[in-house]
Amino acid sequence: MGLKQSEAEAGERELAALSVAERLDLLADVLPEDPEQLWLDGGQSALAERIAEAWRRQQGVRPAVPEPTLAVAAEHSDVRMAPAAVCAVFADPAREPRLTRDPDTRLRMNSISGGGWEGEEGFRFAELLAVVCDAVDWVYAELPEGDPVRRGVPETVRLLRERLAHPELLLSARGRSLRGHTVASLLPSFPDALPHVDAAEPLARPTLDDGLVVVSEAGFDRRGEREAPGVYFRPGRYGADERSRRLEALVDVADSRLALVRRLRGPEVERIVQRITEGALPPGGYEADPRLSAPAVVEEAAATTGLDTDAATLYLQLLALPMPTDRRVRRFNRWTPAHHKAVAAALVEAGLVVADRRARAGRGVFLPGDWAGGDRFFPPMETWKAGLLGVRVIGRKVYSRPVGGPLPELFARAWRTRPH
Repeated sequence: MGLKQSEAEAGERELAALSVAERLDLLADVLPEDPEQLWLDGGQSALAERIAEAWRRQQGVRPAVPEPTLAVAAEHSDVRMAPAAVCAVFADPAREPRLTRDPDTRLRMNSISGGGWEGEEGFRFAELLAVVCDAVDWVYAELPEGDPVRRGVPETVRLLRERLAHPELLLSARGRSLRGHTVASLLPSFPDALPHVDAAEPLARPTLDDGLVVVSEAGFDRRGEREAPGVYFRPGRYGADERSRRLEALVDVADSRLALVRRLRGPEVERIVQRITEGALPPGGYEADPRLSAPAVVEEAAATTGLDTDAATLYLQLLALPMPTDRRVRRFNRWTPAHHKAVAAALVEAGLVVADRRARAGRGVFLPGDWAGGDRFFPPMETWKAGLLGVRVIGRKVYSRPVGGPLPELFARAWRTRPH
């Protein structure tokens, strides 16, 4: 079919999201009356057209997304949502029910743990929250000015913030394990708490509710050990007060949904939204090209190092971008492979980078110094850069995603703090 592996996997994942009943309904009436038609010229294409029409009837018509945009999305595969679905959310956020309607997150009985959980709507909303927080950075940085998916970031963020402001929305905090704890053992940490009374159905085990935090006690596992209680919080009431500090002491903020809420409301995302809203780039330009987003930094780098503009541009991209693969750099800068190779050679000759081959890197030049490996979800990178991007490295391996922000600021900070 002429698809790359990542594109084929993206299509499979989109179909995998269908229920069995939906898939049967999709395919029920698409075969021709005479199966021989499938083996005639054009028979497979005609079948694909009928499946596409059935898909539109079942799933609705999504906003048009350019094929290059879908290819970029497939490079950022997320386990929670198929790339085409991620693009559809940003391209037309008003059509996404999870962005336009407050979910019912009242606690229900969890048949597995014996405690409470936030229900299917709450689970799906939290899934979308994580997807948007993860995708904002690459949508902003790796899609060109004027792209419909990139253009939808401000409205997507606005609608998601509206949902988070609802005073009764409950999100699972997750984070640090509280295995073995009971509501009684946690009550000293919540001196003003009362039993939770707003559940969608009666809960069989004790609860506490201090207005911000809800804790639902769990049952026992097969070994007779008590499961960790469910800890939930109301993001609309989460801020800088004493209750919020108690919650932060109870869970690991970096690995919990508190971090997602803080990021979406934080100044970095706000400045990203502002950059997109302002239309600071020329049509078709990329924020990841510092000649467009940070020209003063490129000029300073060129003057300091004696490099020409293109070499200074590539050096800044190697310093600041989490995944400056050859393919991405050529797309951002609109360079041919031959020109890119010549620019990289100039950096090697200047002693600013080293030529090498490294697993999953997708490039041939690197900053001098230690290297941290990665996997499908966490990109490998120079250890120095991991510190710049807020990435956690354990034993020379990357274990978290980069914390993005406005690229003009990142290029400037990378240049100021570059290794010497």
